[in-house]
Amino acid sequence: MSTHEATHCPAEDRLIFACLKQHFDSDDVSGVAEKFASVPIDWDVLGRISTEHGIGALMYVNLGRCADAGIAVPASLLKQLRLALFQSVAEHKRREPQLRRALELAHRLGQDAMLLKGAALDAVVYAHPEYVLSLDIDILIRSRHEDLPEADAESLWDLNDSGPFEVSLGDHHDLDLDDLFPVDYPLLWRGARAIDVQGLSAWVMAPADMVVFACMNCCRKRFFHPRNLYGLRTLLETFKPVDWHAVCQTAHNHRCETVVFAALECLRCWLGVAVPKDLRSRLGVGVLRSGLIRWLVGTMSFATLATRTHLLRDRTMASQLKERHKWQRSVLLPYACYTWRQVMRRLSWLMTGRPKVTG
Repeated sequence: MSTHEATHCPAEDRLIFACLKQHFDSDDVSGVAEKFASVPIDWDVLGRISTEHGIGALMYVNLGRCADAGIAVPASLLKQLRLALFQSVAEHKRREPQLRRALELAHRLGQDAMLLKGAALDAVVYAHPEYVLSLDIDILIRSRHEDLPEADAESLWDLNDSGPFEVSLGDHHDLDLDDLFPVDYPLLWRGARAIDVQGLSAWVMAPADMVVFACMNCCRKRFFHPRNLYGLRTLLETFKPVDWHAVCQTAHNHRCETVVFAALECLRCWLGVAVPKDLRSRLGVGVLRSGLIRWLVGTMSFATLATRTHLLRDRTMASQLKERHKWQRSVLLPYACYTWRQVMRRLSWLMTGRPKVTG
């Protein structure tokens, strides 16, 4: 970890991000022991961050390994996180028939269905899908609403009212951030590949596309959502060696170069993930804009961002004010990635409501 992180980042944040690894080995356990043996941890804050943001099961597994190695992890916290693991396993089991039902409907109507975000990560990236829990099942149908018979379009759209689905026809607001970015959907489909899911065919993005849109998903959550950063990190580990040329070209194709730079800068700064030294120039991000992004990343507080500020209730007033100032700065990071036109559009949405309904 950088010196800046060690002095400015709350200890709970640092411990969480040290544990955000799918394959947490003995070296990782030793690293945690070395860095946190004498550091006071607010275990209540850490537990709430973990459970509220869908990483409780992952933290149970990795902190459990730390406890087995003699690190003083409270038994009460492990009990709380073990419950999150049981809940995650049960929810994944519950969603299997729901996903199958959605894919069966798409097949019956002759439509291609692409798994997005957590559903795609569960299918092709995560060795242990139960370690994290997404809020819903995101599916992109290749055909647009206007290109389908009305009855077929309504049947697909009605999935959104019958389970934890976010099904979209033709485009998806989580990919283009409510039409803020000009995502080339036909190009996205040309690079996609078919996979088998419960004996049915589904589609997932090409590796470079998955990386780029994982970065876009980070932007949706101001870049500092633990589950999203875990997904992005695991993608890079799964696709080693990463085809950085393809990643940068994909970012150019969808004109989201600055978002990709910011998300990967978060991984580099806070999780210690190696990215190309010339990433800024390869993505074409300007010197001043990249400097602003790096400054914002380096002055954030993950604890305040990832949870509600009432979790800081046991800290001093001066400490709470300092954390709130960092939280306020966090609002600026996505805007540092936008063009002026996108900034004005986003501000307009905040004042008047978003104009787009996906479907």
